[in-house]
Amino acid sequence: MKYLLSILIVCLLVATQCEEQAEANKCDEGATAGRLTDLTDLDGCRWVIVVDSSKRYQPTNLGDFDIKLEDGKEICFTYVEKPSMASICMVGPIIELKTLQ
Repeated sequence: MKYLLSILIVCLLVATQCEEQAEANKCDEGATAGRLTDLTDLDGCRWVIVVDSSKRYQPTNLGDFDIKLEDGKEICFTYVEKPSMASICMVGPIIELKTLQ
């Protein structure tokens, strides 16, 4: 009986973890999952998009989209890098958003 209960608990934990992974991968094909981060404390910075806890992008056109800007908000986006642009913030590549969900 103890083994059956242990197996049931492990199955529930695995199922929960699979559901969380599915939620994290809810972006349309071709879109990138990320989260909005407010870097106001850094000179010249404001909103950046963080992907995989390490890669940061500086969007130039967040205001073009009807989205409530909240620190930590999960988003899906497509973009084009703008290598010819410069920024005071300098935390990552500058991008122009094509889509934002």
